[in-house]
Amino acid sequence: MLIWAKLFVAIMVLLFIMYVFSLVKKKVLSAEYSVYWVLAGIVLLLSSIFEPVQLLFSRTDEKLGFLLMIVTIIVFSLVFIVLGLSISMSKIKTSIKELTQDLAIAKFEEDEKKVDDS
Repeated sequence: MLIWAKLFVAIMVLLFIMYVFSLVKKKVLSAEYSVYWVLAGIVLLLSSIFEPVQLLFSRTDEKLGFLLMIVTIIVFSLVFIVLGLSISMSKIKTSIKELTQDLAIAKFEEDEKKVDDS
């Protein structure tokens, strides 16, 4: 990769990481999700700057049938992000289930109290 292309990608990734941190600071993005985005950015940064990482992805390209190294990087980054979001969604689903059960128990106890009072 040409030196100017490496520099351009590095600057874009660093700006992206700074943007993610600003979203966390503004509490628009949770810190939990930001970890995945920052790690994906770091992978892109390392793969664009260091030749050995590029060669590693080039070998992966040949084995998986991808034509371009960047496509492989993006696919792996997206898989990593989707995995992280899936984990978070699972936690949210469990929390919603527990809150629904707690609410049902509270309503049942309230209804019992009303029946006992009358």
